[in-house]
Amino acid sequence: MRSLGLALLLAAIGAAGCTEKSPTGPSSGNLKISSVSPTGGSTAGGTAIVITGSGFAAGATVTVGGTAAANVVVSSATEIRAVTPAHAAGAAAIIVSVAGEAATLAGGFTYSAPAAPNAPPVITALSGRGSKPNEPSRFVDLGETITLTATVTDVETPVSQLTYEWTAPQGTITGTGASVSFLATQGIPAPSDLPVTLTVIERYQGTDPNGAPAQKENRVTGTLTLHVHDSVREVGDLALDFLFLFSTSSVSPENVVHNFSTTCDGGRGRADELADVTANRAKFIINSAQISRTSLTVNFGGVCTLKNPHNADACVTYHAKWVSTVIATGQQETVDGTELVTGVYENNKWFLCHSEFKGS
Repeated sequence: MRSLGLALLLAAIGAAGCTEKSPTGPSSGNLKISSVSPTGGSTAGGTAIVITGSGFAAGATVTVGGTAAANVVVSSATEIRAVTPAHAAGAAAIIVSVAGEAATLAGGFTYSAPAAPNAPPVITALSGRGSKPNEPSRFVDLGETITLTATVTDVETPVSQLTYEWTAPQGTITGTGASVSFLATQGIPAPSDLPVTLTVIERYQGTDPNGAPAQKENRVTGTLTLHVHDSVREVGDLALDFLFLFSTSSVSPENVVHNFSTTCDGGRGRADELADVTANRAKFIINSAQISRTSLTVNFGGVCTLKNPHNADACVTYHAKWVSTVIATGQQETVDGTELVTGVYENNKWFLCHSEFKGS
């Protein structure tokens, strides 16, 4: 019996020595929480805390306000590190449990609601750009794909983690994020203005009116107006309308140039054409006209040349033949050659700018 008692005594001494050297052994019965640092944090949780005391060992669990803490690490028999869970505002007890024992620090951690509300994202700019050189911003031709881009800032959330929702009543939007593609599909009226709406969503951990943690979101909306065109048709119609009116001698010179810009090339193109039409009306009566288009190009910031170079955004050429009666003599005169009409894009609309004729 004496030898059995001695063996049990030596085993107990050995176990106590092992616990002193390493926090991985079982609790020795002196489990205690002395303090916690920091003593408070956000109701959203996520505060890293350090618990000091005694009797800590591997396998220890930690609760704050009755909810398990995350990332619990027993650093030593006197220190535990953990991350607080979300909790309503107010004081919360910290409990450490080890091998069936528990120690409590009543009101050891105080939860507080965030001092300032989460600021919503800000859409600072929206743009729509095509791939053609010198193409105006927010311009898109039917069948063309352009790039829509949003510039967004947010105080709390990286912009790459925000949600971007692009919508348009017509057309096709492809892609996600702050930059997407827009295709102006056939069937959209042209010319017309088409609104594209961007909604930016920020989702974050907040609190309800009682200070309890809650999932929340901010939404902000911006609108980008695209100017949809069918440029080849629009410019072609303007040029043909001008030549038809010119070929009808009963139409006044002012009506003939009604689609010419008053600002393009300083208004000289319109003034020159008005003078030419006025002179023609004084000398001739046009009997017949044969006009057929030979080319039409849209090239923003380009140059059109027949006899002289003209800065323009579109060039249209026709083969034209007019048969007229000379008012002074009553004789007929025929002219045949190439007619150049230039187009300019101003204030989101197509206008004519110059006209030249070169006889063959």
